[in-house]
Amino acid sequence: MPVVVTGHEGWQDSLRELTRGRGVPAITDAHGGEFVSEILPFLADADTLVVWGGT
Repeated sequence: MPVVVTGHEGWQDSLRELTRGRGVPAITDAHGGEFVSEILPFLADADTLVVWGGT
């Protein structure tokens, strides 16, 4: 299963390439807060976002 790390430059392009424009079934995020708005558009409808840590 491919993993895209958002700490790397160009992660959005890597994710678009891997998914070919389709949403991903699950995203995990240890950041929370405003960062969620950056990754949420990549999540497929009615699938899973797991957030832990501070906001």
